[in-house]
Amino acid sequence: MLKRFQQIEPVHKVALFALVSAAIIALIGYLNHYSKLDLGEFFNHLLSDFYTNVSSGLAIVAFTVLIIDTLNRRRSEEQQRVLDELNRRTAEEREREDLILQMGSSDNGSALNAVRLLRNRGWLTDGTLRGRNFNRANLQGAELSEADLRNAQFVGADLREANLTQAKLERANLGSAHLEKVTQSSPRAATLWHANLKDAIFGSAVLFDVNFGGANLQGADFHSAKLLGNGITDDTLFDTTTRFPDGTYWEPNKEKLYFKPPTIIGFA
Repeated sequence: MLKRFQQIEPVHKVALFALVSAAIIALIGYLNHYSKLDLGEFFNHLLSDFYTNVSSGLAIVAFTVLIIDTLNRRRSEEQQRVLDELNRRTAEEREREDLILQMGSSDNGSALNAVRLLRNRGWLTDGTLRGRNFNRANLQGAELSEADLRNAQFVGADLREANLTQAKLERANLGSAHLEKVTQSSPRAATLWHANLKDAIFGSAVLFDVNFGGANLQGADFHSAKLLGNGITDDTLFDTTTRFPDGTYWEPNKEKLYFKPPTIIGFA
């Protein structure tokens, strides 16, 4: 019995206590007024003397219990909703971090699968990958168009034949990365068409037949990079902070020493 009472909701205990108290007070009042207890007379006098107060009191108790119970239920549902949302976000964050780690894998299949899943979830383009570490990742042939990779690290990464069209690579570090064709018969090397490479670092990177058409190369650092046959277009941007492999900086027409003129670019 005690165990069952302990399992009763607190609000129900309050209601029960109120009802018992009301009954006791009514009994004491009756005895005080009529001196003796006759159950038949007791209920008759109770109904005649106290029916208004008793009925209103019971109604108040009932409404109070109902309101409190409803509020408690709503609070419980809200707490559960918050907990479910927290669990969902935790699972989502765990999935995102696992995919980013997988994208940095040296196994090409794993890395490409991660890139595909990251794109499907919208994390490839929403800034999630900014500043992330993909050093020595095998991203050969990766579909990274429009990816937001600002400040990301690709030191020693394999980006051969990767598509980085319109990718955001400001201040990214591509030192010692490989962006050339896999073989001489490959259809293309990495594509950086209209990519934003402002202040990107290409130290010791291998850049053969890479398409820089329309790319922003302002402030890009190619010092010690290996450049051969890379293409540009009239709207490829340079400025006086763009540094070439020999350590010198850009000045009008100097880019032609390192890049194909637009008229002979044979790829898109």
